[in-house]
Amino acid sequence: MPDTTETVNRYFPLGVPVSARARRELRLAAATLRPARARRLYALRQIAAALPAAAPATPAGAGRLNLLALLCTAQRHLIHRYLTAREAQIETTSVVLAGIRRPLPALAPTLRNFVSFFPPLAPDARRPPEEVLAVPGRPGETVTELLVLAVQSTNRAAAPYSPLFNPAELDAACPWRALLAELDGCLAGIGAPGLLGGSLLDRLTAPLRAAPDSLEGQLRFIREHWAALLPPELLATLDIAWAILGEEEQRRGGAPGPAPVPTFGAAGFDEPEAFSRDADWMSSAVLVAKSVYVWLDQLSRRHGRDIRRLDQIPESELDRMSRWGFSALWLIGLWRRSPASAVIKQRMGNSEAVASAYSLEDYVVADDLGGDGSLAILEDRCRQRGIRLACDVVPNHTGIDSRWTREHPDWFIQVDHPPYPAYRFTGPDLSSDPAIEVRIEDGYWNHSDAAVVFQRRDRRNGEVRFLYHGNDGTHMPWNDTAQLNFLLPEVREAMIRTIIQVARRFRIIRFDAAMTLAKRHFQRLWYPFPGGAAGVPSRAEHALSRDDFETVFPVEFWREVVDRVAAEVPDTLLLAEAFWLMEGFFVRTLGMHRVYNSAFMNMLKAEENAKYRSVLKNVLEFNPEILKRYVNFMNNPDEETSVEQFGKADKYFGVAVLLATLPGLPMFGHGQIEGLREKYGMEYQRAYWDEAPDEAFIAHHEALICPLLRRRHLFSEAAEFELYDFESGGHVNEDVFAFSNARGGERTLVVYHNCGSDTGGWLRTSVPKAVADAGGELRPRRIGLAAALGLDPASAPLWRCREHRSGHEYLRPTADLTGDGLHLQLGSYEYRVYFGIRSQPDPDGTWAELCRRLDGRGVPDLDAELRRWRYRGVTEALRRVLAPELLAELSEALGRTGGKQPPLPAEFRARLVDFYRELAI
Repeated sequence: MPDTTETVNRYFPLGVPVSARARRELRLAAATLRPARARRLYALRQIAAALPAAAPATPAGAGRLNLLALLCTAQRHLIHRYLTAREAQIETTSVVLAGIRRPLPALAPTLRNFVSFFPPLAPDARRPPEEVLAVPGRPGETVTELLVLAVQSTNRAAAPYSPLFNPAELDAACPWRALLAELDGCLAGIGAPGLLGGSLLDRLTAPLRAAPDSLEGQLRFIREHWAALLPPELLATLDIAWAILGEEEQRRGGAPGPAPVPTFGAAGFDEPEAFSRDADWMSSAVLVAKSVYVWLDQLSRRHGRDIRRLDQIPESELDRMSRWGFSALWLIGLWRRSPASAVIKQRMGNSEAVASAYSLEDYVVADDLGGDGSLAILEDRCRQRGIRLACDVVPNHTGIDSRWTREHPDWFIQVDHPPYPAYRFTGPDLSSDPAIEVRIEDGYWNHSDAAVVFQRRDRRNGEVRFLYHGNDGTHMPWNDTAQLNFLLPEVREAMIRTIIQVARRFRIIRFDAAMTLAKRHFQRLWYPFPGGAAGVPSRAEHALSRDDFETVFPVEFWREVVDRVAAEVPDTLLLAEAFWLMEGFFVRTLGMHRVYNSAFMNMLKAEENAKYRSVLKNVLEFNPEILKRYVNFMNNPDEETSVEQFGKADKYFGVAVLLATLPGLPMFGHGQIEGLREKYGMEYQRAYWDEAPDEAFIAHHEALICPLLRRRHLFSEAAEFELYDFESGGHVNEDVFAFSNARGGERTLVVYHNCGSDTGGWLRTSVPKAVADAGGELRPRRIGLAAALGLDPASAPLWRCREHRSGHEYLRPTADLTGDGLHLQLGSYEYRVYFGIRSQPDPDGTWAELCRRLDGRGVPDLDAELRRWRYRGVTEALRRVLAPELLAELSEALGRTGGKQPPLPAEFRARLVDFYRELAI
């Protein structure tokens, strides 16, 4: 017979032996045991669910049952090749070996007993054993199944599944194992090369001896030692089987692991460089997020009147936003949301909930926010203040009852049956369209399960589909969403047209969960290549080879988006929410203008300062252009608020200084400057905590953070950005972040100590940074602090600057920077921001003398201090040459305004009075 998997599994189509008793006791229907090929995994899940509970250490899951089925299938292939090598034919009462018939008297009754207790699942299964065994080839198939049963009934790793093939009844009926031993002896007497020589039973049990307690280990043994004897399709199926098991056993949800440090170049980031050009305004943008419904409710309370539409937002709020330094406003939850999502949220406990901001019905401004007309008024008012509007596009999925799920159900990832047999869809119909029923799986309502699909039923024709929920593979499925199928070109085109339509209204678009649509992750999640990483549960059985995937999804979706928007709506900033070490790829190769940098929040909060300095150093050494394209934030809508994570004391403001002064786009959360602590759910209509803005916290922002935001242009670029090691006690203090930057000739230096202790140390030389050489190649180089600050001791022996927090100016020798470097003492969470760094000419040595006298001390105004010092010198000279009475007379003359003596000329007198007053200081 042909050596194919389908042929060798003809007796038991699922691959696993199943007794008649098991079929009765477990109530296994014939359709389950002999399913269509597309439902094979579903049938195995049905069988696994029907098995009695196994010991916790050896759960009877469908993933391992599939491994057992493949193990049995591989054994059948080996038996087939072994018998073929001996020209063996099994008859009802004998075995023919190389043309010689050898009678086996016990064979016939054994075969009849086996067929009685383990009837085949072929169409002739209901016939009496004698008729079954009369089918050509059936005695050979039956002996093969006897051999498989003999092995698996002793396999410790298969024990959780033994209720399916317990041979107790067969043991009591006949000595079938003795028959197999006799047959094995006959077969072994015929020589054959390699693995096909020797005892067949010994060959079949070798995987069990290699890994007695592991089906995975047994299959790895088979793959390593039997590969030459197995068909390629079976070997490919092994890859898928391990992926299915990984899906089943992968831990999902829970707290995220440690934030990883991205690496580049040799780590596999070899994609071509294709940065998008920034428009002039993009590099200096500062973004603030507002959850629209919550914000409008807060404004209503603050202003004592009903504010529900976008055009009702008070202009004074926009004025304050602009005064604080924000140039972009992200309106979260602007679009028309899914009615079904609102029902789900309300039934799950929040009776006031609206739909999730990321479960959309359509890209139309919500009617209760005032629609397009209200948005146009707000847009005009913001434009007058230099504020650009930002919005979300959620390309990965729609709401479960969206316009697209109604009109284009083929656009979604789906199956025609539930992937897991336990799924039930008996809950309420969530559709507002009378032609369509939409039901989520029952487990959602009682918190017992989180299904990967929902049911869509078309009342017009009775068609039932099971559409997958949106899912990033790491958490529970988003139960109010439907996952779009980006393998379909019509889906990609429809979403690109939607994005362009949105871009005609909004200058900034944030793409939610953008990394899930990068080709490598879309395949991993939904169409994993055989043996690929575990993605969305139940999707491993829908595997595609890399070549097949590339055929239907040839070009990165995001590259198409970037190029189309650049051609049709060029003045649009595209911002990607992307994680999974995809940040550099999104801006450097896919061409996004900006990408989330969650490492900023996570690492600085945890004071993993060495890790975050590694983030900065790795980027600088690979390509500094990536650094200016990061979106830095202290919280985002999915995280706890900034003050919950960083507090309200020095650490918060130190990290906020980094947020305001590192290259990239600073993003402030809703209520961050006001010091609000509540995290707003995406379904919130209002804030639930009774919080008032912290006026002292706001004032501290206005005094120290907002001025930095208003000078954002000095910090936003990476071309002249340099990062420094803070050398302390013979080693680098990784808790100190020190960097310089420049724009238009104005230079800055920022130093922050992200640790609750004191430290002191030196800044001397930058870390390596990739800079283009004469041929345009990026090569790493270091630069001294003096050179980075544009200071040359040969041409200007002194330099000066003003420190932001204290307001003091400093005067220092330039030579120190090129020698020992700049020494700083820093307290707990202390920061310094130095502006106006420049050389100080000193033609007559007076500035050098002042520098010596100050000895590193800061003063409010260096020029005034120099004048005071000079005037003090003049006063001392006058005191030495004039008697005290003459000084008194001079004082009187300078203050005289009339009398018998004619007054001094008015201009001269005024200058003398000013001079005298200066002397008196």
